[in-house]
Amino acid sequence: MAAYQFQTVWRLEAPIAAVWDALADLEGAAWWPGLAVTVLVRGDRRGVGDVVRYDLRTQLPYTLSFMAIVTALERPHRIVLQVGGDLVGSGRWDLEQDGRVTRATYLWAVRTTKRWMNLLAPALRPAFAWNHHRVMSAGARGLAQHLDVRLVEATATVSGR
Repeated sequence: MAAYQFQTVWRLEAPIAAVWDALADLEGAAWWPGLAVTVLVRGDRRGVGDVVRYDLRTQLPYTLSFMAIVTALERPHRIVLQVGGDLVGSGRWDLEQDGRVTRATYLWAVRTTKRWMNLLAPALRPAFAWNHHRVMSAGARGLAQHLDVRLVEATATVSGR
């Protein structure tokens, strides 16, 4: 399986609580373009143990489907997920407030399970990274619009393993 590590940073002119609430509401992520969410299992009253299915239409002509289980929620600073399906691995949002700006950093360490993606990974790794960055940029713009705030920055880096 091809492995990837992505780090995305969004800086939004918004209170940390508003950013946290939007990111922690897995079911309400309609603000993220191309993302369809189905809740499969409800966890505890805080949301730990929630299992959701994500179907993500990407900028390239394919869709990724994966399940995410919420393994930790530390309001308003951290959300941790484990994923399985077309992508296997983990994701973690870390949030911090800096004056009027909230910095949301997403660490995404995944392996692809689609055979064609793994076969073509040596040649298409840059296209897959570009695609990830486009999806994350669309999410940043969607969140800013949803919160009616200014998006100060959206950056991403990738490394292969």
